[in-house]
Amino acid sequence: MIKNTNGSNFSYLRNWLNTDLDFLAESFRDPLIAQSFTDLPSHCGQEEVSRFVSNTLRLIEKESAFHLAIVNGKEIPIGGVSVHNIIKGHKAEIGFWLDKDCRRNGIGQSAVRLLLNHYKSLFHLQKFVAYTLTDNFRAIALLEIIGFKRE
Repeated sequence: MIKNTNGSNFSYLRNWLNTDLDFLAESFRDPLIAQSFTDLPSHCGQEEVSRFVSNTLRLIEKESAFHLAIVNGKEIPIGGVSVHNIIKGHKAEIGFWLDKDCRRNGIGQSAVRLLLNHYKSLFHLQKFVAYTLTDNFRAIALLEIIGFKRE
């Protein structure tokens, strides 16, 4: 668990749990979220979501990727962040998404900053890379606000 201590409106980042399957299945039906997950079918059900959670836990054990839930003060997941394709001492890729009711209020920005700070120090990373669709203007704006540059 990575606690948020900056006072924004989410509490912490944590591993996905089997109790999160319904939330994930519903979230992955949102076209804006689904387009970010190339490894999930467009209409995924409990079985695919369960595999996603199991796979994220295996990747964490190998320290090759970390997919984490963004959890609010009521202990409810409201989105996710990830760091993956980690090359320790060099760089990693990140990803993020939020439930549609939680967008545009600083949660994504705070969660991504927390993710970057934690994994930068943990793996001595020099650079983070994020890929997004060219028409995902909210994600592009968030990345630019926190210091990412287009390449």
